[in-house]
Amino acid sequence: MSLYDLDVPPLSRIVWKLDASYNRELLNEIQRECWIAELKTVSEGIRRCATVHLRSEYFKEDLEFLNNLDLTFLPIRKCKRVQGFAHKFYDPSPNEPYDIYGVVSTDKRYCEEFKRAHNTSDDQTIGRLLGYPRCCVKFFIENWYKSYDPIWRIALNTPHELTSKDEAVIEEYYPEVNILLRYFGIRAVPHLPCSFACEKSRDLGESFMEFIDKKHELRNLLSSPITWNCYKGVAIVETKWFIGVANSMPFKEPHIVIMKGFK
Repeated sequence: MSLYDLDVPPLSRIVWKLDASYNRELLNEIQRECWIAELKTVSEGIRRCATVHLRSEYFKEDLEFLNNLDLTFLPIRKCKRVQGFAHKFYDPSPNEPYDIYGVVSTDKRYCEEFKRAHNTSDDQTIGRLLGYPRCCVKFFIENWYKSYDPIWRIALNTPHELTSKDEAVIEEYYPEVNILLRYFGIRAVPHLPCSFACEKSRDLGESFMEFIDKKHELRNLLSSPITWNCYKGVAIVETKWFIGVANSMPFKEPHIVIMKGFK
């Protein structure tokens, strides 16, 4: 088995620095608000659909929450609940709680169209229904099956300086399009952008920000210096407050993306 066949199990951990002054409860609030914003951009008509995971043991409660947002849920498949960030679906084990992956919309017809697109791997239609920019959908189709966590490819598609063969430094980007913290539920766009400087993604991010009460705090996080270091299937994402660890691409050599941040 080659290194590129390596499949690191889902993981997502945050380790706080000893001198961190960041409010950890605030981070939890930001994570939840980012998730709620994905739903509200659909319920408010900015996007047609969003994908969700409902918990098998709390299905009625989760469904009621969606109904209160005037969202219709259409289940697509059962999947294993993972303690971390999953780049693909895993089948659940017998007799354990699982997630029900599906799609929500204010119009059931969009849900049905999405499910058909999912079942036929029609990424073009999926991207359109989820409201993703066309340029990003095109980039996804061209890159996803080569790299299921294409952070490095996004960095190379952004104005950057290569300080070495596998280290890219980025100074010009939009904080709303910075998805280096997406493994931990912190982001202002729901998709993989074609570039960290994608204007269409920034516009979508600004729409998301309208539904986030802690938008100032989120923007500060995404504007701070962040380093993404990926090696042998593990990505280490460092901010000045914490270090996040998640599963990613099994690079044979460390690949590093440095977002310089804004003052």
